[in-house]
Amino acid sequence: MTTKYRMYIDESGNPDLNSSDDPNHRFLSLTGVIISLADADNVIRPAMDALKHRYFAESVVLHRTDIINRRGPFSVLKDPSLRLDFDQGILHYLAASDYTVVTVCIDKKAANERAAQLPYEPYQYCLAVLIERFHHWLRERSAVGDLMIEARGTREDQKLAQMFRACRQSRLRQTAAVEQFIKRWR
Repeated sequence: MTTKYRMYIDESGNPDLNSSDDPNHRFLSLTGVIISLADADNVIRPAMDALKHRYFAESVVLHRTDIINRRGPFSVLKDPSLRLDFDQGILHYLAASDYTVVTVCIDKKAANERAAQLPYEPYQYCLAVLIERFHHWLRERSAVGDLMIEARGTREDQKLAQMFRACRQSRLRQTAAVEQFIKRWR
């Protein structure tokens, strides 16, 4: 039986090349966390739900900046002993879980310097490289997989859907489409 995996994808930073001179916005990275679907359904989701239920009165999405700044439902983490207990719970959960992390990062300042040559946005380029890495990872294991990408906003999500439709409509294998995508970037 073929093992099925999912790669959960989220970005850090923004794809705006105009912000590349600001050291706080110079880089864009996309990170994919690869998990077997069986582990996601039977182990990880129940463990995370239990952890969330233990600390928060509502179902929450674990956004790093909200947790660090203790905003919204994470305001309970202002209590130092509760925060320490929560942090240890997260670290224990991460250490006990089986997953693979893949990250692609782009220096937007360097990309901006050759902007006339860029047929794609930095986010699309990073995503193409991340998908290529996932494809190779799956192939090494004779496995199959899918993607779950964090929502970004209506316009950005529409561009992403358009990019995927173009890949499907080309009737090329995904890796060939990604390779063409990357070659056109360089």
